[in-house]
Amino acid sequence: MRKKTTEGTVCTDLLTELIGELAHIPLFTKLPPEALEKIASLTIMVPIYKGQTIHEEGDPGTDLVFLASGGARVQVESIYPPLEVGIYRARRGDLLGENPLLTSGFHCATVVCIESGSILKIREEKLRELFDRKPRWGYLFMEALAHDLALRSQSLSRRLVNRVRADHIHPLQ
Repeated sequence: MRKKTTEGTVCTDLLTELIGELAHIPLFTKLPPEALEKIASLTIMVPIYKGQTIHEEGDPGTDLVFLASGGARVQVESIYPPLEVGIYRARRGDLLGENPLLTSGFHCATVVCIESGSILKIREEKLRELFDRKPRWGYLFMEALAHDLALRSQSLSRRLVNRVRADHIHPLQ
């Protein structure tokens, strides 16, 4: 059985699977079922493999990428000393790069697969168009995104403070 969508013809089973995956993503939990169905029609699932770079810091971003299964490490490159610093280990449902939606710019971190699985990709421009047509959905999504970013910022700040304390480094030295 097939279902016609604005993006073409999508198998109903695949659409149902994508809706189920989206329902596990915290940024979509406040959206109504109709919204999940529309977003699922804009979504593709892509396999990822251990060691694969999903995107690199500085790469242009055109898609929102969510971890559907497996594991990924989000890291940034420090300038001095030059080394890669892990920000966090991504889990199922985590957004692996919000900059395309927020700034239509470049990824601010590198994401590397550490356990094979799959990612969900949603074209940023298509999601914007949908939210332009359904502003309430856009508001609910952006509200959840702001909450998620605030939690990430707090978590990173705590880890940095703990690291500075553990290394006995005075922040002003």
